[in-house]
Amino acid sequence: MIPLQRTAAAAFCVILSAMRMGSFSPRVVLLAGTALFVVSFLTPNWHFEGMGIGAFIEVPRIVWEKFSEGEVFRDWDLAVLIMSLSLGWLSNFTVFFSLPRGAALLAIAAPWVLLLAMTFLSRTGGVDLGALCFIPFYPWALGIGLIHGSRLAACRDITPRTPASASSREMSSQLPK
Repeated sequence: MIPLQRTAAAAFCVILSAMRMGSFSPRVVLLAGTALFVVSFLTPNWHFEGMGIGAFIEVPRIVWEKFSEGEVFRDWDLAVLIMSLSLGWLSNFTVFFSLPRGAALLAIAAPWVLLLAMTFLSRTGGVDLGALCFIPFYPWALGIGLIHGSRLAACRDITPRTPASASSREMSSQLPK
């Protein structure tokens, strides 16, 4: 892992563990995630040539081009790469509403699956470390993760969890005698 990835992963783990211990409220994490998500669209790439918004606009064009040419159906690596691009792009829209647990976990994982696909399945003939240097990726992926993580934590806080024995005692006390 490059240092930026380690730092991002460590920050994400610290925030999630702090949420579990009650140090951060889910609302604060939601705001931090939203800020990171928005900033990712304004962040330039490694060479200060473009911004994250460029990738957002370019992905549907690339996916459409590969499907219309039929290349996706001839090459397994390209099919996985295009599917990863599509899932990563669609995860942008998941930040606007709460998702069920499984869908939220898929939305959190989608950007990281995309990074792996871009790194290992590109057409460079080997591992492409250029994908790791796309700076807007990190606030984008962390933002999506924090947004959905905060919503999952908020749902967990709202849902009361009682032991089975306590709930069975309550039920037995309500039965007619």
